[in-house]
Amino acid sequence: MGLHRTAPGLVAAGLCLLNILFAWKYLVEPRGADDLARARATGHAQPGRSRQAVARVVTHSTEPPSRLIWIYAIAMGAFQGVNSMLALLLAERFGVTEKTIGYFYAYIGVISVVTRAGALGPLVDRFGEARLSRYGSLLLAAGLGSLAFIYPIRDPAAVAAMIGGVLPPRGVALLPFLPLALAVALIPLGTAFTFPCVTALLSRVIPPQERGLYMGVQQTFGGMARVLFPIGFGFAYDRVSGAPFVVGAMLVLGTLWIGSGMEGWAKEGA
Repeated sequence: MGLHRTAPGLVAAGLCLLNILFAWKYLVEPRGADDLARARATGHAQPGRSRQAVARVVTHSTEPPSRLIWIYAIAMGAFQGVNSMLALLLAERFGVTEKTIGYFYAYIGVISVVTRAGALGPLVDRFGEARLSRYGSLLLAAGLGSLAFIYPIRDPAAVAAMIGGVLPPRGVALLPFLPLALAVALIPLGTAFTFPCVTALLSRVIPPQERGLYMGVQQTFGGMARVLFPIGFGFAYDRVSGAPFVVGAMLVLGTLWIGSGMEGWAKEGA
C-alpha cells in the first residue's frame, strides 16, 4: 500500500530528473549570447530588478514588451479560468462524471501535443509569430465562446421523428457532441498557436541583458492570472453557467486590439 501511494511521487521525481538531464545536454545559449557576454565584459549590461520590471509593465503598458505580457496573461487567465469550469459544465449539461471526464482532457492533451510537435513549426515558418498568434487568439476565443451555447437535445425521439427517422433517437442524442468536440478542440489549438508565438515575440523586443528578467515577469503575470481568473469565473459560473465562457472569449478577442502592430515589432526585433 505504501509503495502504491508513493509511486506517483517517484514517477514525478524521475520525470523531473530526466527534464534536468535533457536541458543540461541539449539547451544551448541563444544567438544573442555573444552580444550579452561582450556587454557584460564592458560593464554595459545591467539588468533591471524584477520589481521595477513588474511595475513598468503596469505603468508603461503601451510599450511592446508590456503589451505582449498583457496578451499572454489575459489569454492564459481566460484559458485557465474556463478550463477549471469545463468539468462543471460537462457534468451539468451532458452528464459527464469523474469516470468519463478523463476522456475529454486526454482529447485536449493529445491535440495540444500533436499541434505543438508537428504543426507549430511549419506554421510559424509560413505565417510568422505575429500572424499565427492572432489566428491562435481567434481559435481560442471561438472555442471558449461556443461552449456557452452548446446544449444536449432534450427530446431526441421527437427530433428523430421530425427528421423522418433518418437517425434513430440514440443517434440524434449524440449530435450535440459533434459541435462540443469541435469547440473543445479549438481550445488547445488556440493555446498552441498563441502562447509560444507571444513568448517568441517577447524575446525579440527586449534587449539580451533583459531577456531572462522579462521572461520571468511574463510568468509572474501568467501565474497571477492562473490564480485570479478561476476564482472570478467560479463566481460567474454560480450565477450563469455560460458567463465564464462568453467573458473569456471576449477577453481573448480584446488581446487582438492590445497586440495591434505586432508585425512591426517582429521586424524590429529580427
